[in-house]
Amino acid sequence: MTIPFERERAINWGREFLEELRDSGCVTDAQLKLVNELLERYPSAAGAILAFPQPVFGQVPDPHQQAILDAGAFFKEIRHSAALPADLIRQIPYVLRHFPI
Repeated sequence: MTIPFERERAINWGREFLEELRDSGCVTDAQLKLVNELLERYPSAAGAILAFPQPVFGQVPDPHQQAILDAGAFFKEIRHSAALPADLIRQIPYVLRHFPI
């Protein structure tokens, strides 16, 4: 179980990391397209997510829920990417710490 602050932090770090990936110039065109699609659906304010306790994550509005789950899967997929600089790779475990909330 996580507390609301941890869930909010995980959501915020996820969005910030997606934005860093978008701006980094070190992702492939396909990955950049996915990052942009995720950012369109990803919640911009974690407060909306905090209204839903962790055991009922399935009740989070679907576009947000799916974006969070998709982002978590993407972060896991790229965590060993040779194309990413070391500073971005180091951030992934912190972003994933409480994913998917």
